[in-house]
Amino acid sequence: MGRFSFVRGDIKAVVLPANTADVIEVGDILWWDNNSSAVRPASQVSGSTYADKKSNLAANFIGIALESKDAGKAGSVLVATAGDFLITAPSGTGTAMTVGQIVAGGNGTTMANQVVSAAASTAEAIGVAAAPKSTAETQVLVRILSRLCDLGMHVNVGNIAFADGGGLVFGTRTIRRSGNNIIVSLPTSNPGVSGALWVDAGVVKVVP
Repeated sequence: MGRFSFVRGDIKAVVLPANTADVIEVGDILWWDNNSSAVRPASQVSGSTYADKKSNLAANFIGIALESKDAGKAGSVLVATAGDFLITAPSGTGTAMTVGQIVAGGNGTTMANQVVSAAASTAEAIGVAAAPKSTAETQVLVRILSRLCDLGMHVNVGNIAFADGGGLVFGTRTIRRSGNNIIVSLPTSNPGVSGALWVDAGVVKVVP
């Protein structure tokens, strides 16, 4: 079990059902499993590779466990869905973090219930570093980005900044940044809304 400590902020706690089979410890990183309609610890997230597990955890991240549950015990657990937490992180060469660094579940190699490391993309992010971390430090202050409380977007001086590959989704359509290009997912049939853009056989048109 890693070390965990709540530091500050409104935790916006919720009570959610837990998977009966799981052991949950205070401080565990929890995600929502639609198959069992319950929160589960990060080590139980699906994925054939660590990269898959990081993305799946981020897509369903709920928060930090504020109470424990034994294996085989049915019931619910109290979960913090917001706030700043000191969470175990790898130390050593290449592990320093700056404020705003996005973080993912796991130690950089494998998934773990109470460990985070630098994320490679916003698709892996479950939080951001809320204070600098040196290579010698074994914990990082993380502002968690629960799917219940945050959009995972970072606002700075009136701008919304997306990491490369990040996007803004409107229903089934997305505006996404890729390198120096802005990629817009446009409908391929006339949406019937004046002024809207759509693609007709490869040609971008404007609805009159």
